[in-house]
Amino acid sequence: MCTLVLLSLAIGYYQYGPGLTAMVTGPEPDGTVGATESTEPAPTPTTPSSSVASSSPAPSVTRTTPVKPPKGLPAGPGTTEPGILLMAAPDADGRFEITELIRLAEPVTALSLRPLNIQAAGPGLRGAKPIATDIELTADEQPVKLSRDRVSRPQTVTLDAPTAVFELRYVLRRVTVRTPNSTPGRALGVIGPLVAGVPGDLPVDVVVMGRSVRNLGCPSSEMVRRPCAAGQLPRLTVNRSLPHRTALVIVQLDLPRPR
Repeated sequence: MCTLVLLSLAIGYYQYGPGLTAMVTGPEPDGTVGATESTEPAPTPTTPSSSVASSSPAPSVTRTTPVKPPKGLPAGPGTTEPGILLMAAPDADGRFEITELIRLAEPVTALSLRPLNIQAAGPGLRGAKPIATDIELTADEQPVKLSRDRVSRPQTVTLDAPTAVFELRYVLRRVTVRTPNSTPGRALGVIGPLVAGVPGDLPVDVVVMGRSVRNLGCPSSEMVRRPCAAGQLPRLTVNRSLPHRTALVIVQLDLPRPR
């Protein structure tokens, strides 16, 4: 199930339409360097030659190859520029199948993972005890062997070679709590990046897809949950990039009756 997450999320992206704004890059620098040829007569031996400067090699112009996003996914953090694109889909039991596309500014030789810190989620989710299972990690599209396929405490994955591009798939469990005194079946879930040890201002874009999803909220520094959803149901995005240090999203959703 977990191995089909990215494909299903990409199909969902096509079905419900793009919701994240593609980042527009500026024009590329002109790749031609003009050369001038002097028409003045050659200087006498006693005069410093002005041809020395003109004979020095012209400065090279470096072109940066644009990074294309994976098929069916938007340009932006995690796909074409440093950051994380987190895509989540809840199931009927309140678990979230999650894919994180991670692009760092510089290659690293180790990647840190840690359980979701939900302190800022507020009192309504105090009963949640996040744990990530069924973890799959690739680095530059190559599978990374993990000693454990779950994250219940911080751990570090050592890489065979420096890498800046990762794909992390997992199932986030025990993060959904039913809401008392509300619409029958209404619940709150909390999601955020599993990857840690990255710059606190690394941008994180979040997409949540599913017919049970109702709204998204982003906790503020005052522990108040503020609506931050954009797009149309059943595909919602957070209406701005979140800095990694505060990248926590509350998902309002409907669950079926307990069996």
